[in-house]
Amino acid sequence: VPLNQSSELSEPVRAHATALYRAELRTLDDQLARLFAAAGPDTLVVVAADHGESLDEHGLYFNHGRLSTAPTARVPVWVRGPGHPPGADDRLAGLAQVAHTLRDLAGLPPLSRGRSLADTPTDAVVRTIAAAEVFVDDDTPRRLGSLASLAVRSGGWSKTASVWHADRWSPLTADPREVRGSPEDSAPPEVRERIDAAWQATISAELGAVPPVDPATQQALEALGYVSPR
Repeated sequence: VPLNQSSELSEPVRAHATALYRAELRTLDDQLARLFAAAGPDTLVVVAADHGESLDEHGLYFNHGRLSTAPTARVPVWVRGPGHPPGADDRLAGLAQVAHTLRDLAGLPPLSRGRSLADTPTDAVVRTIAAAEVFVDDDTPRRLGSLASLAVRSGGWSKTASVWHADRWSPLTADPREVRGSPEDSAPPEVRERIDAAWQATISAELGAVPPVDPATQQALEALGYVSPR
């Protein structure tokens, strides 16, 4: 399968590839069930994914990382254990909150910044970024400063952009994959104000340079496909 070239894939190949991906997720579910059963009902278990996957959105297939849109950024997080009855929570949250959540559940003092998932407000503002240093070549205009892509979500709306596509506002209920977009003035004024404030603050901040890695880490990253061989 030629990755990231969905236009060159026939429909049967797309359907087969998507079916394989769904089978992978089903296998993961089966293994998590075994883990939960072995851990027992009194053990606290927190499971989170590190990224999603594009399965034809934005012209990409089996891609994650360079775009901050929902197919990459929306991931599952499970918290299972005593005092946590079954249910789902649709508040916007970020993976950075998992560390705060673990400390809170363990009864440890909170960190200086951030909040537990349990303390997430309904009007939370969540940002997803990708660094230009990692994903952008020298010939691509860097219109987002040190970022390759940015997404800011709050109040059921999102604003997304990258160096490859223009700004897009999306209502997350009607456009959960953030592919169609809606007029900016469709979003409530207070939501637009929150999102725009976080957007400007994020664009203005400079990301630090990616530090070099040792040869063993470089080799491991190459084996996983995260970096190109030197």
